[in-house]
Amino acid sequence: MNLIKYLIQNGADINAAKETSSGQVFTRAFDFAVYYGNLEMFSAFMEAGVDINAKTYQGRTPVFYALGADAQFGRLEERFKIDEKTKRKMINDLLAKNCELNIADDYGSSPLMYAIAAEDLESVSSMIENGADVNFKASLSLATKTNNPDLMDLLFEKGAVIDPENYSSIAFNLSLHFSIPILEKLLAQGFPIDTPNQDLQTLLHLSVMKNEYDFAKILLERGARLEQQDVNGKSP
Repeated sequence: MNLIKYLIQNGADINAAKETSSGQVFTRAFDFAVYYGNLEMFSAFMEAGVDINAKTYQGRTPVFYALGADAQFGRLEERFKIDEKTKRKMINDLLAKNCELNIADDYGSSPLMYAIAAEDLESVSSMIENGADVNFKASLSLATKTNNPDLMDLLFEKGAVIDPENYSSIAFNLSLHFSIPILEKLLAQGFPIDTPNQDLQTLLHLSVMKNEYDFAKILLERGARLEQQDVNGKSP
């Protein structure tokens, strides 16, 4: 660490990066510091004014890695050793410096979406408070997949709305667990109960097929159509 500080103090390029064979930015020393949770190195780079919005070849900035977005660097077991206090410190420091939040990596996910996938409610809340768009891309659909009612409540409290473009993906993710509490929350926000998939199967079709009769009962009580036919002309 003394060597890192010495190099920084003597004018080393703190944003220097390894490049891929095609010339894309691979990673910088700062990215590794964030990924592995090296708080001392992280702080040294932050104090020196490192670019906190520089992207790697995957289109990810440091905040993505602070949220555990990737397992490309080294061994997974090293990543999992990062304690919660260190993780929180790095995320909060990046947010305090106004890191970009409404961006997507090359896989189409935003920092908020990684926090949602991890069911990290504290990060979800703090990012939205610092400008993350709660309706960016398919955040609500991803939250549905987690089957976490508290997470759904948080997103709706923060202004999430159900985008018609995500109706199908929300229905699909709901059919992964047939959670009645999640269904109730979605219906309360106006989710169309008869949303079909590509085979024109509704949640009622799927719940009956999977013997999820309690779920099917709720759907019927809420007005799901028994006569709705799929591509094979079959109704629930």
